[in-house]
Amino acid sequence: MEIKDLLREAGIYSPKHAEQIGMSRHLYTKALHENILREPWQELLSLRAGRHPDWPGFKIGRGIIETPSGQRVTAGQIDQMPWLEKLAYERGREEAEGAQLRLAWS
Repeated sequence: MEIKDLLREAGIYSPKHAEQIGMSRHLYTKALHENILREPWQELLSLRAGRHPDWPGFKIGRGIIETPSGQRVTAGQIDQMPWLEKLAYERGREEAEGAQLRLAWS
């Protein structure tokens, strides 16, 4: 990924935005024009952009996780997972009991 794309994705559109996160005008201009940025700044901008080095391809932000395949998962969906698993288990158990009863009475 180009540094200018990373800056844009992290919400740094101007030297003024860069200064708000502690980046000097000089460093911002050099990163933009020479495509060079030291590792601590790249990590910081990646995190601001919703990316994490341990989760390549995933993007996290505004309560949504976007997977590398483009699927989106909200915080609410993640919270619902334990309940959905229990519901699926109970429905499977009920279907199995019905099938067992039919076999027993056949």
